[in-house]
Amino acid sequence: MTSQTVLVVGNDAGDLTPADAVPSERSVTVRGCPELGSLYDELCLGEVHCLVLPAEVSGTHALEITRGVAAFYPDLPVVVTGFSPADVPADLDVVAVEAADLTADGVAEAVGAALADGGDTHAARPPSRMETLLLSMFDQFPMHLYAKDREARHAMVSRHASEPTDLIGVTDLEYTQLPESHREAAYRDDRRVIEEEAQILDIEEYTDYIDSHTLTTKVPWYHDGEVVGLVGVTRDITERKQREHAARRQQELLVKLALLSAHEFRNELQVAIGRLEVLDEHPEQAEVIEASHDHLIDIVDEVVELASRERRSHQRRSIWLSTLVREVWDSLPTEDATLAIETDTRLVADLESLSLFLQILFDNALEHVGPAVHVTVGRTGNGFFIADDGDGIDGRPERVFDAGYTTEAENTGFGLFIARSIAHEHNWHVDVSEAESGGCRFVTSGLALAEDDPDP
Repeated sequence: MTSQTVLVVGNDAGDLTPADAVPSERSVTVRGCPELGSLYDELCLGEVHCLVLPAEVSGTHALEITRGVAAFYPDLPVVVTGFSPADVPADLDVVAVEAADLTADGVAEAVGAALADGGDTHAARPPSRMETLLLSMFDQFPMHLYAKDREARHAMVSRHASEPTDLIGVTDLEYTQLPESHREAAYRDDRRVIEEEAQILDIEEYTDYIDSHTLTTKVPWYHDGEVVGLVGVTRDITERKQREHAARRQQELLVKLALLSAHEFRNELQVAIGRLEVLDEHPEQAEVIEASHDHLIDIVDEVVELASRERRSHQRRSIWLSTLVREVWDSLPTEDATLAIETDTRLVADLESLSLFLQILFDNALEHVGPAVHVTVGRTGNGFFIADDGDGIDGRPERVFDAGYTTEAENTGFGLFIARSIAHEHNWHVDVSEAESGGCRFVTSGLALAEDDPDP
């Protein structure tokens, strides 16, 4: 006795009884597939002689599903229920039945006729090891794998990036969840691969609406020596690009520091050389020469420390501003200084970078105001401020962030420059103005604030 299997998607398979519509020498088994996402597993891993679909499954039209299935199983009979035969496209081999109820006679008759004409299809035999290998790749690889048919419609999509059923049977041009420019570019590439048999290898793309970098490769899909579509893989390389950008910013920072340091070295050496020329007549110039050399040593130490600091990947965590402020404050020589936290907030940031940023601003207050400085910290709209009770800013406020700028003879002038570089690296913005108390007020904005904060 010939045994045949009917796979019913998205409906109660027990309602279908096609046995009366097939010859007695055939045994028919009806198997259900409740979720559309497991359809390809069912077709690959089990023997299927006829596929039954409702007009729509999980928001996906039956005709789109059929086009995807036909790319792999072109001879598999498909019966669509609740759909008018007049609406079936001429290029699609589908049997449509007006009745949506699987118990209707018309459905059983359509399935019986499909089984009688079905023959030996790829879906009606056990899978090869190669087929199960490819299915495992699509199911488990942590990247976006896809196959498209001759018309660039998605035939199969991996489960990593999105729900496969959202794409089956449609082209990138028709997938309206993507921006139009992105859809058009992807579809042009697809047509080029299929029509010109071109290989598109390792194309980097940036998608601004989700701030994502990807690397895409598409190649022709050959069957019996002819192109029947394409296969592609798209990998998310956002983290890699962020590391590259961070390394580039660090390199640019070090180059700028090297140039500025060379300028400072030249100035100090010229001072020392000039004093050496009159040292015999003016012995007191030895102290000036010694001070210049000490300043050179300070500059070298600062640049070496910055250049050799380990650049770790940013790990964002949630923390109360007051908690991190007190941790940094307690690590500094603040015996005579006082700290007040006016208002608190919870931030989401890279704690190592934010700690260094706070340390530089606190050091700046201690150096320019003195060991008895009073510092106030508080929340702003999307960040925080740090204010001191000193004499304020001498000169143009924006100059305090310039590398090498300082009003203290023993200071290298790199601290606030480094602080601003940290802010830029994390897309923060730091500004300085006069505080209400007359001192300096540094405002840092653009930080992520945790919402619905619980009590600290």
